[in-house]
Amino acid sequence: SALLRQRGHTVACAPLSRLSWLRIVPSVFTEAFFKGELKPQGTLDFFFEALDAAVADVGPDEDIAILGHSIGGWVARAWVVDRGEQRVKRFVTLGTPHNEPPEGLFSNIDQTRGLLKYVRANCPPDASIFTC
Repeated sequence: SALLRQRGHTVACAPLSRLSWLRIVPSVFTEAFFKGELKPQGTLDFFFEALDAAVADVGPDEDIAILGHSIGGWVARAWVVDRGEQRVKRFVTLGTPHNEPPEGLFSNIDQTRGLLKYVRANCPPDASIFTC
């Protein structure tokens, strides 16, 4: 982020810590978890709140560029759709799995418990702004 700031860009990082992820634990005890049908709303609210905080100081007419890494890439896609965010004009992901495991043996060990499948089906990336 320092290099981007040196080049005149405003940078805000989603304030997450390793302990933030503990907020996902309650979803482990749901029927949706065991069926592999989790949805971002409710399960990833802590991540959405962190993204809300990161863009809180961005004006209503200012553009937002998102750089997401790993799970952060597809969670940010879900956040954009969930929040109806229209200010995102550039969206880059690095090392982000955009496809859920294939059907069969590997679908039974889907670590996202259906989250990625939901995001892929309901939060398509806008090809005019999206790079991965």
